[in-house]
Amino acid sequence: GTGMGDPGYRFEDEFVPTLQHDKKGILSSLETIFNPDIRNHRRNLENKKQEIQDSLNNLKNLPDMDKLDKNLFDTIKMQIEICQTEVTDKLNQKIQNPFVALNLDANFDNSVNELNQNLDQLEQRRQAFMAQKARANELKQELERLNKQIAYCEIKDNFNYYEEKLRIMQALNSKKDHNDRRLGCISSKISELNAQKKQINIAQDKINEHLKYIFFKEGRLELSENQGQYVLKSNGNRVKAKDVSTGEQNAIALSYFFTEIFKGENSKEFYTKPKFIVIDDPISSFDFENKVGIMSFLNYQIHKIMTGCNKSKMIILTHDLMSAFDMQKIISNLPKVEFYDERENRNKKDVIFIQKELKEHQFVDFGKKYSEYKTLLSEIYDYANNSISENVNIGNNMRKVLETFGTFNYQCGIEDIARDKAIVVNLSPEQQAYFENLMYRLVLHGESHAEDKTKTLDFFSCISEIEKQKTAKDILSLLYLLNKAHLQKYLQKEQVEKIEQWVENCKI
Repeated sequence: GTGMGDPGYRFEDEFVPTLQHDKKGILSSLETIFNPDIRNHRRNLENKKQEIQDSLNNLKNLPDMDKLDKNLFDTIKMQIEICQTEVTDKLNQKIQNPFVALNLDANFDNSVNELNQNLDQLEQRRQAFMAQKARANELKQELERLNKQIAYCEIKDNFNYYEEKLRIMQALNSKKDHNDRRLGCISSKISELNAQKKQINIAQDKINEHLKYIFFKEGRLELSENQGQYVLKSNGNRVKAKDVSTGEQNAIALSYFFTEIFKGENSKEFYTKPKFIVIDDPISSFDFENKVGIMSFLNYQIHKIMTGCNKSKMIILTHDLMSAFDMQKIISNLPKVEFYDERENRNKKDVIFIQKELKEHQFVDFGKKYSEYKTLLSEIYDYANNSISENVNIGNNMRKVLETFGTFNYQCGIEDIARDKAIVVNLSPEQQAYFENLMYRLVLHGESHAEDKTKTLDFFSCISEIEKQKTAKDILSLLYLLNKAHLQKYLQKEQVEKIEQWVENCKI
């Protein structure tokens, strides 16, 4: 080969292979010298790598952390995986080359800083959540305390109630013996009263005679005896007194009343002795079926009493205007009675009849001797046409007119007047609906045949005078629509023309 003095000679060509060979030899010698320490160092690196991986994996897998802030936690997991990958790669390189110095990437510190900031935010969220949880526990404990107080109060009331009832029971038990002794006395008294009851004998035949007179039919309503008790029968069937109509109850009451005042006296002598008799509302306002019979019975009794003795007196009270007109007819048909008055030394021939009407808390003369139906129609018209008028009985008067109109024209009651298609055939559908609603309200708020002592209802007590006057207009409008000639015969021309104007508002 060439020597050092040769122009083509290079030092590197001669020594590089030798240096590389020497480097490997030196490293091999060093590895032989430091081999135990290197192995320990690699094991430590492996352990540290595993610890880092476990720590980071545990951080990524924290339970329920994503519920605090899912987006933030997903970002943290992604940053952990990036850092974990880079650290793991560097540790693997270091394990393979323990004598080679390694540096992390320049952006690693930034990644770690961002990760720490996100972890701080997540920790703040966690602490806030734990604070809320602690507050929730405090509230839970407070609620439990309140619940115990409520339970205590409930138990306390129940216990006090129990103690109160216990004291009552003890008091009742202390009276038990006394009541048992009283029971014996009461039982003895009941036996005594039952014995007396068997001796009571009302004029059953006389009552049935009156009832037959009223109903003009034998057995329509009668009193009979069954095992020592009086029972009521209607057309042969046993009924309870509370289940018959108000008019039928009035008929029984009148029959019993006149039977009782005859008690112990001869019927002929009874009428010749002075009597003072008061009868309150003998006829139900709408009991058309029984009205004629009851009025005929009253006519008979009034005739016998008032013509039998000049000193007899009768007071008859009624809320029914038609009954008042009937009383006028009864008295006007009484025959002249002749008897001698010793004090005045002259004969008297007339039965004195005074008829009064209660108006505005005062008695005034009742002198209406014309058609009662026409009177009612006129009163309803005056009420409907006068916004300042007042009539406490206007509700019943309106129902009476409708009942009379329906009975004599169509053989039906109030509730059927606006429902029967044959009756309202000439009304428009809007008018039919309007008056059907009106009839429903009248029936709903009217009298009931099963009610007692309810004959003075003031129609709709809960509505204003204006609304009641509107109802009066509606009723007259219905009569006009159903039978124009009917109103023309009872009312004046200008009144009918006024009703024609009201008809225009009767629509839904």
